[in-house]
Amino acid sequence: VEKAYAKLLGSDCTNVTGDMFTIDGDAIREIGNNVTVEFNGFDFGEEGITKITIKGRSHNPNDTIHVRFATESGADNQIVEFAGSEDVVTRTFELTKVKGKADLKLVFLPGCKFDLYEIVIDR
Repeated sequence: VEKAYAKLLGSDCTNVTGDMFTIDGDAIREIGNNVTVEFNGFDFGEEGITKITIKGRSHNPNDTIHVRFATESGADNQIVEFAGSEDVVTRTFELTKVKGKADLKLVFLPGCKFDLYEIVIDR
């Protein structure tokens, strides 16, 4: 399975930095103030991708997640809103098409309180 279309656990990230987070098994929990979770080394080809599915939980009524792609043709910043839930849920968000080789950063702004279990990027 190509990385670009595989289920990636939170702990599969290339790097995680920021003021507040806990790596707990396969998940990254209690993501808070200015945390960046990086997944590097995707190749979306010419067909590209148009969706990201995130399995997680927002402890707030809503958490804003910046979905930032660094591609050969430049940077692409998109925003998704993950509604709060008492349980872990899976939500799919539409994206503007991203093609070619790319790295991905999920950026969580101050005030977030999020648990990231997995992502899938797809066509």
